[in-house]
Amino acid sequence: MSEISADFGALGVFRDSGRNVVMLPADRAQDREAVTSRLVGRFDAAQVEVRISRFTTELVEHLQEVAGTRAGNGISENYAFVSFYSAELDKYLIQSDAPAEVLEPIVAAHPGKVAVEQVEIGFDGRFDDIAPFYGAIAITDQQSVCTGGVVVTNPRGETYLTTAGHCFDLYDTISTAGAVQSTVGKLNFIARNRDAALIRVTGGSGRIWSGGYASSTSSLPVGGHANPYPGQTGVYSSGQTTFNQPNRKIGLAAMNFCPAGGLPCTTDGSGFSYTGGANFAGGDSGAPLYYLKNGKAIILGTHSGYTIDSRGRYTGFGTKISSVLSTFTLTLPTQ
Repeated sequence: MSEISADFGALGVFRDSGRNVVMLPADRAQDREAVTSRLVGRFDAAQVEVRISRFTTELVEHLQEVAGTRAGNGISENYAFVSFYSAELDKYLIQSDAPAEVLEPIVAAHPGKVAVEQVEIGFDGRFDDIAPFYGAIAITDQQSVCTGGVVVTNPRGETYLTTAGHCFDLYDTISTAGAVQSTVGKLNFIARNRDAALIRVTGGSGRIWSGGYASSTSSLPVGGHANPYPGQTGVYSSGQTTFNQPNRKIGLAAMNFCPAGGLPCTTDGSGFSYTGGANFAGGDSGAPLYYLKNGKAIILGTHSGYTIDSRGRYTGFGTKISSVLSTFTLTLPTQ
């Protein structure tokens, strides 16, 4: 279903009264019969439905700019938010820890198009690695702890380790977070429109740690990268706190989010969401998310944070690795 939806530019897929609903944008209404035919060819006709959104693809992209950024929605840096098109609501949804008086004007400015929801939002800040460093290592600036994501290189051949942009300050010296700390390098770059930062390292490897407990020596070679797609299953995360976690499932493949405190946001629909597996915890920020192909890790992105809705349900979100590579003009070493 996810593949069919992607083929026709669907805005989302969700469950309603026991049926799988595919939401097409208004500008793809002419494809309704074709999508229905493809779905009925694979699923029971009573279990699928194709609906047409009130939104065009262009309108969703417009709202992503005017309601999904601080400049557009007016949410101050004192508060965090996550924003995306919700197929279930057929509205652009902003989830935030801001009070009602901050959120209500956004709805008023976009009547019938934007919905808001107050949620709890958290942004999460292995252990004795040495150069050449792997990805998914535990790192610290002696105050906060996060996860180093993946090793990348620039056109000059310089090697960096990614992490979440909200973890540390520019020019901080970063070390491994184990009992015997090794200097990883200096944090040289932070992208303000991606929750991503680069730590200059003297040696890195195209592998990530993948063990399920603190003293594990398991690792995986990196085999490349790809963009996540809605409904994608078989996704793993590998963080310094919750370690290697299977059974993640991609939800949204395009979203924005901003932590409070003036920290880097992820804009331009470069974020994605996921559910399943164990809940994330502090220190997992920057952790790589990946799927396996021929025994190698295909990197989808890095973890940033999570929301907890009124029913206590966790949804993780992160930044696509493709957007980080393009922002900094980087390549991903593979094995």
